[in-house]
Amino acid sequence: MSANDSILTQRKKPYGSIDDDENDYDDKHLKLSNPIEGALHSFHSIDRVDRVSIENRLREEETPEEKKRRKQRVTFETESKKTYLSSIREFFGNLIFSIIYVTSDTKKRFWGFLVGLITIGIVVFVVSILYNSILKAPLIFLKLSEDNVGDGDLLFTPKFTNTSTIPFVNHTDIELKTKGNPSLAGTSPRWAIFANIQNANDPHKNISGMLLIMDTEREEKIGLGRNWPYRPLGEGEVHVRDSLLRGIDVIPNRGKRVNIEIDFSTLIQAFSGSSEEISQGITPDNNDSFLNETQILRTIFEMSGFNFSQTYIVNITKVAEDLRVNIPPNLKPFIDRFGVLTITGEEAFEVFAAVFGGDLNNNSTRLTVGGEYSVIDSIDGNYGKYPSALGNVMIVDSNYIGKTIRKSLFENQLFRLFLQLTNNEERFKKSFDNLPINQYSLSLYGRLNNRFPVYLQSENERNAQLIDITNNIMNSIGMDYPVDYTLPLLSALDATKYISLFIDQIFVGVVVMLAILGIILIFALLLSNVEEKTYEYGMLRALGLRQYSLIQVITAQSLYFAVPAIIIGMTLAFIANIGVEYLLQYVLQTPYINLWFYWGAVVIPIALGILIPVISNIIPIRHALSRTLRDSLDIAHQTFNETTVKMIKLEELGLEPWQTGISILLVIIGFVVYYMIPYSFIFQDLPLFFSILNAILLGMLIGLCFVAVVLQPFFERIILNLILCGKERRLKTLISKNLTGHRKRSSKTFLMFTLSVSFIIFAGVVFSLQAVNIRASVEQLLGADIVVMVTNRNYHLPVDKLNQAIAIQNQRYAKVNGNVTNNGNNGPPIVDYTYQTFNMGRTPKFITGVRFSSLAFFPTRTVRVFGLQRNFLQVTENRYFLYSQIDDEFKYNITGGKPDVMQSLYDDAGKALVDGEIPGFTPSRIFSGMKLGLSENASLDFDPGSQYTQYIDLIASEAMSPSVSVNVKTPLQIKFSTRNPKTGRSSTIDFIGKARSLVYKMPGFFFSSLELTSLTGTPVLINLNAYKQIAQQAAQSVGADYDGSTPFEKLFIRLRDDANSTEIQDVINGLQASVSSDFTSIQNVRDIIASTGTATYALMAFFNVVAALAIILCFFMLALSFTANVRDNSWEFGVLRSIGLSVNALIRAYIYEALCLVVSAFFCGTIIGCVIAMTLTAQFNLFLEMPFQFDFPWYLFFSILGMALVVAVLGSYFPSRNLKKKEIALVLRGLE
Repeated sequence: MSANDSILTQRKKPYGSIDDDENDYDDKHLKLSNPIEGALHSFHSIDRVDRVSIENRLREEETPEEKKRRKQRVTFETESKKTYLSSIREFFGNLIFSIIYVTSDTKKRFWGFLVGLITIGIVVFVVSILYNSILKAPLIFLKLSEDNVGDGDLLFTPKFTNTSTIPFVNHTDIELKTKGNPSLAGTSPRWAIFANIQNANDPHKNISGMLLIMDTEREEKIGLGRNWPYRPLGEGEVHVRDSLLRGIDVIPNRGKRVNIEIDFSTLIQAFSGSSEEISQGITPDNNDSFLNETQILRTIFEMSGFNFSQTYIVNITKVAEDLRVNIPPNLKPFIDRFGVLTITGEEAFEVFAAVFGGDLNNNSTRLTVGGEYSVIDSIDGNYGKYPSALGNVMIVDSNYIGKTIRKSLFENQLFRLFLQLTNNEERFKKSFDNLPINQYSLSLYGRLNNRFPVYLQSENERNAQLIDITNNIMNSIGMDYPVDYTLPLLSALDATKYISLFIDQIFVGVVVMLAILGIILIFALLLSNVEEKTYEYGMLRALGLRQYSLIQVITAQSLYFAVPAIIIGMTLAFIANIGVEYLLQYVLQTPYINLWFYWGAVVIPIALGILIPVISNIIPIRHALSRTLRDSLDIAHQTFNETTVKMIKLEELGLEPWQTGISILLVIIGFVVYYMIPYSFIFQDLPLFFSILNAILLGMLIGLCFVAVVLQPFFERIILNLILCGKERRLKTLISKNLTGHRKRSSKTFLMFTLSVSFIIFAGVVFSLQAVNIRASVEQLLGADIVVMVTNRNYHLPVDKLNQAIAIQNQRYAKVNGNVTNNGNNGPPIVDYTYQTFNMGRTPKFITGVRFSSLAFFPTRTVRVFGLQRNFLQVTENRYFLYSQIDDEFKYNITGGKPDVMQSLYDDAGKALVDGEIPGFTPSRIFSGMKLGLSENASLDFDPGSQYTQYIDLIASEAMSPSVSVNVKTPLQIKFSTRNPKTGRSSTIDFIGKARSLVYKMPGFFFSSLELTSLTGTPVLINLNAYKQIAQQAAQSVGADYDGSTPFEKLFIRLRDDANSTEIQDVINGLQASVSSDFTSIQNVRDIIASTGTATYALMAFFNVVAALAIILCFFMLALSFTANVRDNSWEFGVLRSIGLSVNALIRAYIYEALCLVVSAFFCGTIIGCVIAMTLTAQFNLFLEMPFQFDFPWYLFFSILGMALVVAVLGSYFPSRNLKKKEIALVLRGLE
């Protein structure tokens, strides 16, 4: 049997019959709908099978029904192909027709095309450039952070533990370990030491400052301090802060010389590790200071190669005479008795260290390190080179510091004597000339590679990448390497995240507003176009144009201006981005210019450019399709006079689309409130939380704008009555009729104006109010013009040094005999100052806690007790002294319009009487208890009278009133828990307290009236006498000693009101030179407020730009509206002109109508914006408890009002001036 016969034999089975054999070969045919196709599919790869013969023979075997079905299928497939091809041809034909028609129509109605083009272009351009700028905003905050803490990404410091006190970082070793690390661009060592700078020609002119020792060339190479404008330094050169130079009367760049000296005791303190131990929370024993000095001296000798085990035989007297060295008095008795000594190097070193450490104030043994330098440049800012907290700085190069140290050491008589005795003079000279100082750095700054993309990321992404980078670096160094690292720049950036989120939300609101305005304007444009061309569309439909073709024409018309608008908008955004990048490079000194857009800055604007016309098309298309041919061909038909009757059967009546939309909106709101807001709190997703709040505020604003549309007629009537006067009142009836007849169309214009103005006013007012609240909060929390505060409780403010620095500053600017000094100022910049103690619960060390309660000690609350000086309210911002209760039994001095309660705590101490108290009454001594192991005469007694006579006058928080039920007329109890840290002995002491006042705001402290805050340790304020009394008794209760000192935590300074920035900076620099920069922070309140004002002005300028863009869109909307009004009312106005009304009167009527519309919308928007802004601010004030201060942005208000009035006049004048060109007869005949 041949192959063909075999195929035919198998095919003879009926198609679709069941095959019971095990051969699945023929089953493959049955899976196909056509046996011929099955056969061809199975044997298409067999060359010897004749395809044609198989088809013919299979067709001969077909039944009649199969032949019929095959013919029907072939016919259907042929017709389907024809229909498909016909649909494609029809689609492209309609498309070509639409393009040709829209092109022709654009030439005739270019104004509409231009409006759509500009609208979409503005939206695309603004959204693109704003989105791209938002993503680059972290660069601005990065620059601000760099100006604050320096632009070092990593800071390495020695690691101090209880078992390791190595005070140095070995930069040479770290550089070797991190070499080749792709994350690190380089590291540079630094030293920061207090030093004294003198005028070389007049040493009496001297001042203290911070000496920074750094490798200036290396730092320039790795980009550390990229904005630093000064050149690297050479040997004997120094850069000095301008305030220091003014203080010592030295002019830079004139070859002037200065002397810089470091007392060796200061150097010892810097290198000893005591400061770093404190920063790690390890408090060193005071007796260890000598040991630290000895360690540092030993390190210096080891660096020089000194042999501690070698034996030396020396004649001390002879060596001293040869060197002409005066032997120190405390060594003379020893040397007179033992002229010749045999001593080891270790013993000689111990004698040297003992003499040196025991008499540092002796001029013959006093050791200073320093030299003479030439002043190169005057430093007028830190430029991100170093933390601004360092203040008065002097910068020298580390490559030459070894020679300076060697020269200083060899000028000291004691040091030269020691070296001569041990024959180490030459060895020391060589060692210091080649001093490996990089192995003994106090800190190390690291710079990351490609750092800007890291900081441009979101907070979580940035933190994650920095963790990976630092882990990589620490793997290179070693986990057990004795260094700690911090990320100062990242910490500073974290402090700016809230203002960054706030600005982001403002930008998002602007984008949403512009998108809404664009949708309304494009919708009005397309709807106006459809209404204008109703007759034209009717004729096209009468000639055979189908409805879907009409849809295609209207869609093509919207895309005709949308596509080129997107291209133009993105092009302009790209050009603007070039300017932004160059500006960022100039201001921020970015290493490269990134002209590429982020993907969101491309996708989102393009999507908006397409979606706005698509969404706006929906109602115009429905409007065009709903017209019958009769209505469309009626040339006398007027849209504003039409009446529509719609009949709906009851069984067809269901939910309207708007009802469905409201239902969906309510579901979304419920989901957001009950899920998304708790989610943002639980996972601390602040961007999500702020986005939800922003969406709620925008929703409120839009909702109120829609409500305002309902009130539009009322406001229009008021404005109309106000602007018409004299002969113009004769136009009132005509204008009122126009306002009523055009309201359906003008309501969209009213909504656009109201929405634009309300959003801009809301944003401007809320930012102004928030700026006021921020300024008030800063002034209240910091308390004074300048505040010096301790950041580590183991460090106390050096009161004597600070008082001396204040006296020096006031002396420099003092008036002479009541006349202005040569400095040209109005007297000393510092008016007064006052100090605040530490919390008594932490300092003194023998007080471990303080509890505040009623006399029955229930309920009880933890409090923080602070001591204040009597002039506290005279120095601080006492307008933030807000009280709810005050003891009116006393007469108070008035300071700044407020009673000086703090002064009363001093002047009227011990004079307060509470309810039920009898003056002079004290309970008698009470005896009780059992004598256990005591002598015969011993007794256990309690003297309540001592408690009544030593009560404490205090100022407490209003939060204690509902929490503990106290007021100024009820006694209270303060219990101090005490413990001796040396013996472990514990005790408690009780004091009766009497509140002079209950306050909810106090400058420099966090007070509140909210009961919840009483659980977090509210402040209690006392005078310094009570502070010392409590400390003395607390020490006695546990057998500790109290030396009578008062450790201060803060210094508040009040400046002269007209003090300029130079005077303030000199004061701050003088204060910084008197305290340790590691453990103190100096806050300039005026500078903080000024920076807030700068940000406010910048944002107001931004809002003005946004307002201008929104007003432009509103102008287009107004022009479109009045163009349609003129077209619809042309016949009526023809009649009016025919009976004698002038064209100018008609134009004025249009202008008055526009003014009514715009001004009413403007004031509605202003009211809405102010109401929402004040509501938001009032909500914030519920928590801040600050007095409400309304700060309205008048400049923004009047600029928008001016633009709105111009738009109202021009937007109505240009469309209405066409009335002059029309003949009355032609208008009445409907030919115009």
